[in-house]
Amino acid sequence: PNRQTLILQNFSIIMAYDLELAKKLTIITPLYGRHEMTLRHLLYLEAVRCPFKVYITDGSFDDKNFEIIEANKHRFPHVDYEYHRYPAGAGLLELFKRMADTLAKITTPYVIRYDNDDFLDMDVVLQCVAFLEQDSKHEYIACMGQIHPFTTHKNQCFGKINVLYKPRYFWSDYELDSAEKRLRGCDDENEASVMRRQVSQTAYAEAVKQGYWLDCFLGLYPSTLGKTKILPSVYKYKQMNCTIWHAEDNNRITQFLTTDEIAETQREIGAVIESIGLTGERAETLKKQLILDWFGMQDPKTLHQFVEFLFYLDTSYFRKVLKLYSWFTVSWLRRLPATIRYLYFNNSKTL
Repeated sequence: PNRQTLILQNFSIIMAYDLELAKKLTIITPLYGRHEMTLRHLLYLEAVRCPFKVYITDGSFDDKNFEIIEANKHRFPHVDYEYHRYPAGAGLLELFKRMADTLAKITTPYVIRYDNDDFLDMDVVLQCVAFLEQDSKHEYIACMGQIHPFTTHKNQCFGKINVLYKPRYFWSDYELDSAEKRLRGCDDENEASVMRRQVSQTAYAEAVKQGYWLDCFLGLYPSTLGKTKILPSVYKYKQMNCTIWHAEDNNRITQFLTTDEIAETQREIGAVIESIGLTGERAETLKKQLILDWFGMQDPKTLHQFVEFLFYLDTSYFRKVLKLYSWFTVSWLRRLPATIRYLYFNNSKTL
């Protein structure tokens, strides 16, 4: 935490990394709008002397990301990055297509998807790589640490840290031998762990092949292919107020909460359960549980009223959701922001 604070105050610190080990992982940063976040992301990578190759995929509707990178590239001379422009396209399916295409080109044995509004601890990421390297039997498909959420003052990209929340701890469910049991304790953050490239490539390719356009499949599918090691150290500082939601976005909420999209979630979750060979009553029980975890409620009308209530409380969706944590203690609520927040796109905002 002290190191992160210094970095955010524009202090550049020289780090000692195992550079040979670092060559085994590629960071993938998908972009969609939000160009100031991209600049902050690259300045942070410069400040910590990021030892990994960075592969930037830009699917924005404008060229602001490219322009801000070109105008400031002298400020991050030590960041080994490649910028790749993709056809403009919003939505998770378009993101999945970009990720699948990128993963087909990358040759390192490990990858991590790194969104530009977060901060990774490079030391802990290297610990993840080291763990997977010594796992000669490939029992583990991924490795991750704990997550420390934070917000910035008045939602400013370069603002001071406003609130540093308690770490979001993950436990041992990811490491259980049974795929069914792993799914019961699964969380969508597994998608952004340090992962074996072949596993990540398989997951994204399957999502594109089947035309999945929500994140349920990719949040669950990796856990069917193997175990994820959970380290005790914080490896990601996750910004929670990077996207502002407005009351006029209610139409988008309505689109999301239609029966068709609920059905799509059921389809994606059903595909995951089918992939591990479950049938009959056990499959239906697990399916209902995962849907309940993912959405919090199975009744689209009830869910719509709940989310609409959150939106009209204030324009800052996440601030109100975090306040609601103290009102509701049921386990599904913590999953709701991670699901809903991916669904609004325009020229200035990203996933």
